[in-house]
Amino acid sequence: MVDGLQASADRRVISGIRVVTPTQVLYGAAMTIAENQIADLAGSPEPFPGGEEDWLIPGLIDTHVHGAGGADIMDARLDSLLEVARTLLRLGTTAFLATTMTATESRLAASLQAVNNFISLSSHSGNSPAFRNSGQRRNYPDTAECLGVHLEGPFISGQFSGAQKTVHLREPSLGLLHKFQAWSGNNLKILTLAPELPGSEALITESIRLGIIPSAGHTAADWSEARQGKKWGIRHITHGFNAMRRLHHREPGLIGMALTDDEVMLEVIADLVHLHHSILGILYRLKGADRLVLVSDGMRALGMPEDEYELGGQTVLVRQGEARLADGSLAGGVASLLDGVKTMIFKVGVPVPEAVRMASLVPAGLLGLDRRAGSLEKGKEATFLRLDPDWNIKEIWVRGQIV
Repeated sequence: MVDGLQASADRRVISGIRVVTPTQVLYGAAMTIAENQIADLAGSPEPFPGGEEDWLIPGLIDTHVHGAGGADIMDARLDSLLEVARTLLRLGTTAFLATTMTATESRLAASLQAVNNFISLSSHSGNSPAFRNSGQRRNYPDTAECLGVHLEGPFISGQFSGAQKTVHLREPSLGLLHKFQAWSGNNLKILTLAPELPGSEALITESIRLGIIPSAGHTAADWSEARQGKKWGIRHITHGFNAMRRLHHREPGLIGMALTDDEVMLEVIADLVHLHHSILGILYRLKGADRLVLVSDGMRALGMPEDEYELGGQTVLVRQGEARLADGSLAGGVASLLDGVKTMIFKVGVPVPEAVRMASLVPAGLLGLDRRAGSLEKGKEATFLRLDPDWNIKEIWVRGQIV
């Protein structure tokens, strides 16, 4: 055994570590890896006095990220998608949804087709039983797995468009939805829309039929419109509090509906820019860990120095951890998903298993992947991060292999 790793021909054991499971931390733990899966896991729920063991946490899953490493999904190029996926993996995100911006039909078509090609090239068929059980990638082993597409717009409100260009907004259209789905290779997983727009009911209903999660966001919906959207099938909210009506004591709006309905899940950008730490605490107390999905909303400056960048055809200035347009509007995030987990633990006081769960098992469950990924449990794939006692990344493992 060297540095807590004991290897044999087909089994490896990492020992002397703290393992974060969905419900507890195991101290003095040992995890056995056979091929691409966790074969065994053991440890004590009681901490050792003075212990300074490394942490093992599951690979993080980001369901809302536009870019990273100087590249953007809307570049519609394989080299850009590779750079996004490589940067995300380096930052601890092992799987993600490629998130688009409101744009022309031709640019959306090119971006969605590029993502479809990237998924095919990188993992052959990442959700097929054969691929899940093989423990192998066809190409690009140093990249985060692209699980599909989060289509953010163009069916959103001009009043709350944020960094999305209003000239390209469209009213809900089943024809366009079918085009988007075809261009993506049937890889649309989440659709952000404004439920108050004419035609939203049919769009929400059809999204659900196609297996796409309809999410309310960039919306001017008031309380009654939000409740109506919920009746039509909305169970998910895009970047809560941002790009929507403010919470008001006489008109609580969409965010008020989301906070008081246990069936609704809420995206949370825990970068202390989009949301104050006290709001993060309120969200945790009201919704609980299993109804909050941590996301980065990362743009191409994620993992890059502060400078000027582009987002959706607009110039973004990144200064002091904030990405803003010239008018001061927030334009995505520059903090990684792991940074968000650490914020919830060290700034908000959320217990470690719950903070980690919000960025791993909860999004995995949302996407129907929780039987193979999202937590460190026997029988699941061995995709995880090894962190030092101060939560800095030491190793990244993907399907039983150090990347």
